Amino acid sequence: MKSNFLTPTKNIFISHFKSNWKIILPFIFGIFLVSFLAILIPFSWSEFKYIGTVEAHWVLDTGRGPDARVFGLGPIIAVFVFGSFGTLIFSIFSLLLTGFVITSELKKNKMSIWMATPSTRNQIIMSKLLFVIAIITVAFLVVFIPTIIFSSVARDANLYLDKVILQGIFFYLMNVLVAIAFFFLAVIFSNQERLSTSLSWAIIGYIAITEILMFFHKTFDFQQLNFVEFIALQSLMPKFLAFGSAYGKEEVPVPGIPNLKASYGVYTPANKILLIASPIIQGGLTTAGIVGISSVFNRKDIKA
Repeated sequence: MKSNFLTPTKNIFISHFKSNWKIILPFIFGIFLVSFLAILIPFSWSEFKYIGTVEAHWVLDTGRGPDARVFGLGPIIAVFVFGSFGTLIFSIFSLLLTGFVITSELKKNKMSIWMATPSTRNQIIMSKLLFVIAIITVAFLVVFIPTIIFSSVARDANLYLDKVILQGIFFYLMNVLVAIAFFFLAVIFSNQERLSTSLSWAIIGYIAITEILMFFHKTFDFQQLNFVEFIALQSLMPKFLAFGSAYGKEEVPVPGIPNLKASYGVYTPANKILLIASPIIQGGLTTAGIVGISSVFNRKDIKA
């Protein structure tokens, strides 16, 4: 009897981990370490902890004291942890995992061995895809959990903690979509390894280039680069942690630090249209990718 469409083959899943854990675990640890330090260092240096940007000044007996601007965790999370930099790191990891379960197995003729087992083609290819997504999920969680812990103790957690969580969720969905895209390319061009790898690296390069262009547009106000935001893949992720350079007029005392008052950076809410469109687009592309992978693999002539 044939198994259900998404029924994983346990032996394949375990086999991939046993064969590649020496590379997978250090990579996951590296992702954790980089993201952890990216948050810990500025968090530990600042004498007051914020997610948003803050402009503060000391209140002295003689009047207003010196100013101090705090960058906040939000911009760091939005760019390095749950932003384009993080997407590039996870994309490279996804490409590496896809190479383990597709390209490498075709080279070593292991795919034909799996095809000779009682497992259906859907079981074989879906268990491989599930393996990639499961490892991506673990890597995401080792970044997500510490980020939420640090953010939860920030002084403005009541304002922005939910935004950090939402940014993380959409970041995860984007990286699952990228992983499925790489997997699809590896399956459809299974007999043309260089082509599938080149196309995957082209996607990574495209993300990097568009991010650099958007940086120049925002930092130096290059109006000629307005169009980039509309064609960048990472624009599918709503921006929940966007703060402007201006600050609110209201000054509030900083709890626990006498004689210090702060004004919050002006927060820019996420685009409401994108909030609705992004899950629909990503969900549709993800579903199409999974169906396409199954359809192509079922018709594929696996060469020994």
